[in-house]
Amino acid sequence: MTPATASRRVIGTRDTHTQAQAPHPQALPIELIFAILEEAQYDDLVPKYKWIKNYALVCSAWSSYAQQLLYTSVAIHKGADQCKAFINALAAARNRDVEHAMALGASVRMLSMSLDHQDIYADVLDLCPNLRELHLVLYHACFRPEVLKRFAHAPPVRAMRVRTYHYMPLFQLLRAFVHLQFLEVDCSSVRDVTLELPPSPPPAWGLIELRYHSLRRATHIFVNWALSGTARSTIEVLRVTCPSFTVTELTNMGIAANLKSIVLHHLWETDDLSTFKSLRELALLYPCVPTAPSPTFRTLPVGVRHLSIHALGGRDAAQGMMAALSGYQERSGGSLRVLTYHRRSESTADLLFDAEALYTFCLQRGIEFRLMDPPFGYYAGERIPLEPFSSYPQDVPLSSRRKKLTEEALPWRVRREASLARRFVNAAGRALTGSTVPAMALARP
Repeated sequence: MTPATASRRVIGTRDTHTQAQAPHPQALPIELIFAILEEAQYDDLVPKYKWIKNYALVCSAWSSYAQQLLYTSVAIHKGADQCKAFINALAAARNRDVEHAMALGASVRMLSMSLDHQDIYADVLDLCPNLRELHLVLYHACFRPEVLKRFAHAPPVRAMRVRTYHYMPLFQLLRAFVHLQFLEVDCSSVRDVTLELPPSPPPAWGLIELRYHSLRRATHIFVNWALSGTARSTIEVLRVTCPSFTVTELTNMGIAANLKSIVLHHLWETDDLSTFKSLRELALLYPCVPTAPSPTFRTLPVGVRHLSIHALGGRDAAQGMMAALSGYQERSGGSLRVLTYHRRSESTADLLFDAEALYTFCLQRGIEFRLMDPPFGYYAGERIPLEPFSSYPQDVPLSSRRKKLTEEALPWRVRREASLARRFVNAAGRALTGSTVPAMALARP
């Protein structure tokens, strides 16, 4: 059975088994059908474009909206030929219906591209006036001046992810997008030996969140450059994966008072976090090893709600961490609400002592414990989105495989209330149990 056929059965159009249970499609508001399509397009957090194409063939009422869903996320990673195919597809639609073609271009919210020096990529940007998020891979060493001028007139993108192999095109590109509020930069594959900052300052952007990844030491000066202008007063979330980046760098930059969430490699005993008055979330990436003392959180300000730590190096390290957490909870009046532990299977000879000890500690104090063990590690689609948030920890979508495994193997789990459209899709899936219904009916958004 195809997804389109299953979709007809979900709303009970020409199926004798479900016609008495499901209402006629005309009895359902078209907005509800659209909401169901938005959620039913996912298979374990990943959109299935083949399903969306089949939705467009169900009926004329679905066709236009399903095509707009298909254009919501566009990926162009095969060079200029794929760019031309995208441009030609919109041109063909314009020849049939100008208004529909404009709606398709306006439906693009996320665009992913692998760039070189050609200006055809700017042509693609011009066709997406409502673009919100841009994912780019920069393979070349430099942009041409005429391409940069066109980028300067691109839609006001608010979120951007960039992976680059050279520093120069990265700086050229960022100066062209002055409306960025959420930026993630991955320089882990850069081939340049040294990082040289450009003579000109960054654009006058209002960055709220900055993520920077590079395993080379002394490359964190990119963060200093990106936050050297107006972003000093707007930055709230800073995630830096660089071994040479420390708390001292943050305090010297003068942004400590604004930060609400930070990610550090390690927190040393000499690090002073007392000036981070707005801090609500702290993540430590470097594992606690027996040769290094566990952080005491002596200077951690009151008000931190979420703490994320990585592998503890044995029983002594786990006990030291619990003593530090207990001391902080007493000093802060119980402000800590969630503890996330990224455990490594080979990190301790005490088997699950570290995870069990932390879980018991959290259970006794009413703290939510989240275990990120390698067998239950990150799956496709599980990443913190680049968008505004108001709660700590930031919400992360969970894979359906994670829920099944954790319910079977672990005493702690995460439950979430399903939306109305999701409950409708799940109910239809249960009603069709035993048939060849595809995973569409049980997919998670």
